[in-house]
Amino acid sequence: VPARAKVSVRVYTYPEGGNIYLDRAYRGPSGVTIQLPYGTRGTVSCQMFGYAEGTAAIAFDGSMESLSCPMIRLGGCVEDIKNPYDKCPPVSHVAP
Repeated sequence: VPARAKVSVRVYTYPEGGNIYLDRAYRGPSGVTIQLPYGTRGTVSCQMFGYAEGTAAIAFDGSMESLSCPMIRLGGCVEDIKNPYDKCPPVSHVAP
């Protein structure tokens, strides 16, 4: 690979819809293609409201054409409101 050649890697978030950062610089929404000189390495982070930030190592050396940055949904427990998606304490029904 020529010294000045650039390598492209397409970066996705899981779930879809997050924003992509490379070494803390915003690069675009999920599905963005990042092109950098051969041999460049860094850390991709992904963010989306309601999810914990995800990270993944990225290398522009031809070893990857795409990269997935996984995020974990934050719990949404609110007192006295039933949430069918998270393991929340039981809703208490106390008569007034």
